[in-house]
Amino acid sequence: MDYFGILERSFAITRRYRVLWVFGFLLALFSAGGGAGNGFQYTFQGNEVPPSQFAMGPSLGLILILVIVTLAIGLAILAAIINYVCQTALIGLVGEIEEGEDPTVRHGFDVGWSRSALRLFGVDIAIFVPVFLIAIFLALLIIVPLFMIADQGDLGPVVFVLLCCAAVFVPVIIAGAIILSILKTFFYRQVVLAGNSVFDAMRNGYRLVRANLGQVIAMWLIMFVIGLVWAAVNFLVGLVALAFVGGPAALMYAVFESGLAAVLGALPFLLPAIVIFAFINALYTVFTSAVWTLTYLELPKRPAE
Repeated sequence: MDYFGILERSFAITRRYRVLWVFGFLLALFSAGGGAGNGFQYTFQGNEVPPSQFAMGPSLGLILILVIVTLAIGLAILAAIINYVCQTALIGLVGEIEEGEDPTVRHGFDVGWSRSALRLFGVDIAIFVPVFLIAIFLALLIIVPLFMIADQGDLGPVVFVLLCCAAVFVPVIIAGAIILSILKTFFYRQVVLAGNSVFDAMRNGYRLVRANLGQVIAMWLIMFVIGLVWAAVNFLVGLVALAFVGGPAALMYAVFESGLAAVLGALPFLLPAIVIFAFINALYTVFTSAVWTLTYLELPKRPAE
């Protein structure tokens, strides 16, 4: 397999087909949006309006909590839908590009808003349920004896058992997560490109990876190194974004000595920083998706489906 040829072709696809940027941007934007709730907090101080004037009754507080929870659930559902639609679109469009097609944004949404996106969700559920049940079983297997030991009042054996479990299970968990991530990558492409159902995609994807294990591992190692480099770039971009947003906020706070002024000073710069950061990550998202799609298409040993 021509690994670096795949990387070069993926880079060319990312650079040329800007239609893919739309779906990569949505993926990057909604994937990064989960931590947006940990934003600025404003505390009333000094001679400002005391917080008691803003006290809410139990009914109003309960309504506010319900509204916030409902909005959070709605946002999570919307993010999940966008995630599966955009992943399906990226995989399907790159497959069509390799067949000589010139896709459009509208066609990309047609590809994404399809039964394949629902099947990707089914693949995730089919992976999550057994993993969750195994995790619960192992946790109970460890926690119950620990409680029995702790009841005796000696914490030394408890700490020893926890350290032994960590030494055994942490490497297993990391290795399992890597294996599942690789397999899921090919399960997804079996769904979108081969049109398989959920369990057919999992069976055929596993057979495909097993038949081409050396090539798959080699590509994963290459992408792992690229991912490390990208993580460093992302860290530097994050520092620049932090300075871009935090600088005006610090200046406003120094001038007015008010948390609210700091928030108002940061707001005009926050949205551009989020958009730019998401766009940069969108290009990487498109590139990595294209790499694995081309890898899937180029694997030399393809078992009969």
